[in-house]
Amino acid sequence: MVIFLFLCLGLVIIGLFPPGVHVRDATPQVEIIAAPTSTQEGGGLIQGISSTPTQPVEIKGIKTGTYIQVIGTGGSGLRLRSVPGKLGGTNSIAADDEVFLVVEGPQTVEGITWWRLEAPYQSERGGWAAADYLSVVSSP
Repeated sequence: MVIFLFLCLGLVIIGLFPPGVHVRDATPQVEIIAAPTSTQEGGGLIQGISSTPTQPVEIKGIKTGTYIQVIGTGGSGLRLRSVPGKLGGTNSIAADDEVFLVVEGPQTVEGITWWRLEAPYQSERGGWAAADYLSVVSSP
């Protein structure tokens, strides 16, 4: 039985290291791949991203600091949500023609542009609203 085990072990070793192959001659091969680097263009980061503050984003004339009016809900009102997106919980419902101050945004979620609104005389009343139902007005 012991002889059989030694015989099997010998066959395994011969199979792993056939004659003419020297283990010490094997040199590991290492491929070095350069890591990506960042590049500066004109003092700002590539792809138009700047390290300095920019003007507020304006879409359909809406930007932070402007007043908007709710429009086009057919009388059902506009949901003001806790987070941008249709899955955000409803904070309140804004009626058609109601005016709000834009305080944050825009954010695009689910292909919809969202702005965070606050009621000008009731700052605790507000939330994220879809831009499709908003129109810029001059003042409240």
